[in-house]
Amino acid sequence: MLLWVVAAVSFHFLSAGRAYVGGESLWSKGQKDAVQWLYTYHRDCRPESFAAYRAAMDIPMGDRNARLELVKAEPDMEVIRRGFLQGRNHTDDIPGMVRLVRYFGDIGPLREVLAIWERADSLLQQMDAVAHTLDAMVQARCEDEQARRPLIAELMLLNAALTPLQQQFSDTLGAANRFMQRLLLGVMAATAVVFLGVGLVLAWGGVRRSIGYEQSLAYSEQRYELAVAGSNQAVWDYRLKSRQLFVTETLPRWLGYRAQKFDAGIPAFEDCLHPDDRASVMEAIWMHTQAGTPFELDFRLRKADGSYLWFHMAGRAFHDDKGKPTRVVGSVRDVTERRELQSAMQAELRVRLVAIASLRQTLSDMTEGNGGAAVPRNTDDMAAISDAISTLATQLRQSKEQLEAVLGLSPDGFASFDVDGRLVYVSPAFTHLTSLTAIDVMGLGEKAFAQVLDQRCAPGHYLGSLEAVADAERTGQRYLLALATPVRRVLALQWRKGRGTQVQSVLCLRDVTHESEVERLKSEFLTTAAHELRTPMASIFGFVELMHTRDMPPARRAQALEVVYRQSCVMVSIIDDLLNLGRLESEKGADMERQPLDLAQLAAEVIAGIDVPKGRDVPRLQVEPGCPSQVVGDQAHLRRVLVNLLSNAYKYSPDGGEVSVTLASGLAPAVTVDGRSGVWVAVRDQGIGLSPEQLARVGERFYRADASGSIQGTGLGVSIVKEIVALHHGALEVDSTMGKGTEVRVFLPLASS
Repeated sequence: MLLWVVAAVSFHFLSAGRAYVGGESLWSKGQKDAVQWLYTYHRDCRPESFAAYRAAMDIPMGDRNARLELVKAEPDMEVIRRGFLQGRNHTDDIPGMVRLVRYFGDIGPLREVLAIWERADSLLQQMDAVAHTLDAMVQARCEDEQARRPLIAELMLLNAALTPLQQQFSDTLGAANRFMQRLLLGVMAATAVVFLGVGLVLAWGGVRRSIGYEQSLAYSEQRYELAVAGSNQAVWDYRLKSRQLFVTETLPRWLGYRAQKFDAGIPAFEDCLHPDDRASVMEAIWMHTQAGTPFELDFRLRKADGSYLWFHMAGRAFHDDKGKPTRVVGSVRDVTERRELQSAMQAELRVRLVAIASLRQTLSDMTEGNGGAAVPRNTDDMAAISDAISTLATQLRQSKEQLEAVLGLSPDGFASFDVDGRLVYVSPAFTHLTSLTAIDVMGLGEKAFAQVLDQRCAPGHYLGSLEAVADAERTGQRYLLALATPVRRVLALQWRKGRGTQVQSVLCLRDVTHESEVERLKSEFLTTAAHELRTPMASIFGFVELMHTRDMPPARRAQALEVVYRQSCVMVSIIDDLLNLGRLESEKGADMERQPLDLAQLAAEVIAGIDVPKGRDVPRLQVEPGCPSQVVGDQAHLRRVLVNLLSNAYKYSPDGGEVSVTLASGLAPAVTVDGRSGVWVAVRDQGIGLSPEQLARVGERFYRADASGSIQGTGLGVSIVKEIVALHHGALEVDSTMGKGTEVRVFLPLASS
């Protein structure tokens, strides 16, 4: 009880020390927020800003009022309580905070903490005086910021002077807490040593008595184990209420386990049961337990090496005076040899029965005749068997022809090896995939065959051995082989062991070149997307880290925030474009609302609402006389097409020049899509243009013609346009000349077609 009291007192004062640490954090935050709001008030002259300053300043001022009352000879506890509550301290921590200062305030580290607190409160008073002077000047003449600058400078000096005091307060308070912790731990250790000595004296007598009991019990158990071991049986005892299972050491030793294997109870025994026997054994034990009758059954238990042994169990249940089962006791003995002998005899019997049945069936078939002709029943047995063998040979030949036909039509290649590991067969598809004929590889061993196949592999992608294929399959991986000749191919290899007497193993080759290329493109896409997102993220992280770790002038901070905002917009644009592109590809236009619409009217609406760069003219819209403009499509997606093309036209013509939108049916040679006539929408700029190499890559994801990075964009705009146009069964064409501009043409089928 005394040790508990000492521990409770120790935790009480340590908790009070942590409360002061939390209070200092609130004090510092309130002071820094007050300075920020006072600076804001100097700039905007809004009463709300000065009210926010007062609210932030109330926190350190409340702690100041509590400190002034704490150091008095007879403090008013209610004043201290109100002060700490105003400083946002938790009400449950206040009694401990008061006692810590009252009882330990004159001890070295804590006395220094109070002195630092007093100096900080003095600077806080000066800051509040400056704040009221500033308030008076703002109310008198808000627009005269120049006159208030000396006060702001003085405020910043006071704030700078408070920062080291706050750090010093935290460090000194930490030292005081550690001093208190060492002192209280010493008291607890001394009390514990006293109690430990008393406990050792009292326990020694009990230990001496228990040693005698344990020795007697050990002698009894040894005699029991010797008796059980000599009987070639294991004894078990299952307590139903606690689900505990007691087993003699004989059973774990038979299974190759430690003697403590079944100490975990019946779950450990159930886990060792063969999966096919588990349910029946547990159900049999339960049923006989309820009935109270003796039982016997055979089952399999798993050894430590993973194999199984057969056991015969006999047992009986015991019940209490109310008829409820309390325990089951019995014996277990190894009957593996007996079961194996029975299994071998049954297998041999089954083989003989099958052979007799097969012979009888063959004889019955012989009586059916050959080719529909009746066979006399008195036909010689050897002649009948010869006819049956001839029929079987014919069937085998037909099966072989069918198998060769199937293998000949299969796109997968096969190579089989006999029991000596020699290659005995290759399929036509194998020759097609590897250009190796049967003459080239027939009779080769597995190692020599792998060497021949390596000669056609790309550098660094050699097969080495067929065991490498098997190792990959055992780990659940797919083994890929890259061929350089006769053509570049990627093959997936599988090696299967045969069960027949003639075929030991079969090697399967499947052409996965297309799948590998798709995986490569997917990987490149993910890498490029991550790189594009990392570029703006690096700028955002850098400026945010700079603002987080350094005090920056307002102008510099505003500039940094502008960069963060601009790069965030870039990230949002990339993510939006990726989501739109992914939705277009996955839904295949399922979400489109296709309806008749006037393409000329839609183009006019887009031009009227587009955000044209400062100093540039809006796009010029031209509609060829007599040009039809009625199409069927999704208005939102077609609007996105025009917006993306116009945005690119302005971005890639930074030096100016006219941007035009033209609707015509004869802009290009007569081109139709699926035999349907349509209308061409052309967006023309007079910008930087594209080289033939750049023109060939238009539409690739994340590709931008401007390699300098001065032109903002995600590189996904044309990809989205390409997907939308394809979903509308249209076409996309691009013409461009370096230094003269670019024209992008979109073909959309007319509603009538």
